[in-house]
Amino acid sequence: MSDDEPIYIDVGELAGVDADTYAAADSGDRQAQKLMLRNLLTADASAAALTTGHWTAWMLRMIATGERQAIADMLGSIAEAARAQQLPTEQKAALDELVEQYFGPGAVGAATVNRVRAAFAGEARESAVVDLYLLSDRLASGEPVGLDEVADAVETSEALEAPAAEAFFTAVSAQLSYSADPVAAFRLAVDALEKYVELREQDEVYAGKVGMTALLGSQLADIAGEPQASMMLRAAYFDEIQAFQSADD
Repeated sequence: MSDDEPIYIDVGELAGVDADTYAAADSGDRQAQKLMLRNLLTADASAAALTTGHWTAWMLRMIATGERQAIADMLGSIAEAARAQQLPTEQKAALDELVEQYFGPGAVGAATVNRVRAAFAGEARESAVVDLYLLSDRLASGEPVGLDEVADAVETSEALEAPAAEAFFTAVSAQLSYSADPVAAFRLAVDALEKYVELREQDEVYAGKVGMTALLGSQLADIAGEPQASMMLRAAYFDEIQAFQSADD
C-alpha cells in the first residue's frame, strides 16, 4: 500500500456494534453512542483488570479516581467475569446499563437504579459497592447529596476494606463540611491525601487524586486560618498540584 492510498477503518466493527447501531449513533442516537463508548472502553482494559481481582475491586477503583483507564478496567473486569460465567447474564446487563447511564447527563435514572439493585439483591458486598457507585454518580452529576450520606459511604468503604473509596468519600466530606467546621474539614482532607499517597505507591492511576487532594487541603488550611500548613502542603506536593491543574484546564 502506498502512502497515497486511503486507509479505511470500520468504526462500527471497531466499537463492536452492527451497521444499524453505528448508523443510529452517527445520526445522534445517544443510547447507540453510549453502547459504542462502552464497547470501546472495554477493549482498552488493562491485562491486570482482565486477569486479577473481583469486578467490585475495579469498580471501587473507578469510584475513587474517575479516570478513563479506571473506567476501561472496570468494564473489562465485568466483561471478563461474564465471559468466565462468574457473573449471570442479568447482572452483566444491569451493570452495562448502569455504566451507559453514567456516561449521560444527570444522575442514573430510577429504572436503572431499581434494575441493578434487584440484580444484586441478597449479595451484600456487590450491593454495597453498587450503592457507592450510585452515590458517586449523583456527586458527579451535581445532584444534592447530604453530608450524612457521604459519612455513611465512608463507613461502608471502611467496612469493605476499600481504602480508595474511603479516600474519595473522605475528601468529599471535607468539601461539604468546611463551612461548618473548617478545621475538621482540613483534617479530613489530609486524611484523604495520606490514603491517596499510599495508594499511588502501588498504582499511578491515583496520581491525579494526590494533586487534587493536596490542593484541597491547602485551600482548607487557608480557610481554617492555618497559612503555614497551606504553604507546606503546596510545597510538598507542588509537582502533583501543578500536574492536576494542568490536566484540569
